[in-house]
Amino acid sequence: MTLTVSGNAMGFLLNDGFEMGTLEGWANAVGGVSVIPEAVMDGGQFGMKAQINGAAPAYVVDQSPGGAASYHASFYFNPNGFDTLADSVDIFTGVAAGSNAIFGVQFERSAGGPEIRGWVLDNGVQTFTAWHHVNDAAQNIELVWLGQNDATFSLAVDGVVLETLTGLNTSAYLLSEVWLGPSAGLTSGMTGNLYFDGFSSRLEIVNYNQIFLPVISR
Repeated sequence: MTLTVSGNAMGFLLNDGFEMGTLEGWANAVGGVSVIPEAVMDGGQFGMKAQINGAAPAYVVDQSPGGAASYHASFYFNPNGFDTLADSVDIFTGVAAGSNAIFGVQFERSAGGPEIRGWVLDNGVQTFTAWHHVNDAAQNIELVWLGQNDATFSLAVDGVVLETLTGLNTSAYLLSEVWLGPSAGLTSGMTGNLYFDGFSSRLEIVNYNQIFLPVISR
């Protein structure tokens, strides 16, 4: 008897362009988030607005990772002229059990204009990419996180990899949920709107012992 196991190389999670006009499909919404036509960026009719008025966060929660050891996400982001007042704001965050943030994307507006950077928890230490300039308009942000020894973390914009961190030790962490929208770094003087749209996420199989949707034949 020969046992053959084949399966899907990717496990798709949440994909939401907000085209239902609601936040249905997300596990939770925190603060001033809403779905409006003005925030559309993916060719549809709606996008998500995160309204910021001071230090209060405004984000949605996706719990579909559910303890994942690999993660790939992309989303459209428009800074919409928002001024971070020389601070950095977390606009996307990966969270382990106990609300422990383990990776993310930060946004700031410097003298040179809007910038983003990625970060990852490496053996308990927060490790950052450099700051990279982005447009003050719609763009697609993409990131790949792996939870393992000798791991990598990549950040891309509009299909172009900006930077990849290598040699990371992220083996102690499993991804429970992600937060889309400004969740930390906000201060009392901040006000304005950030736009998000076209969110897509999936798991990537990097360990051959992990196989999704197996098909067994004899």
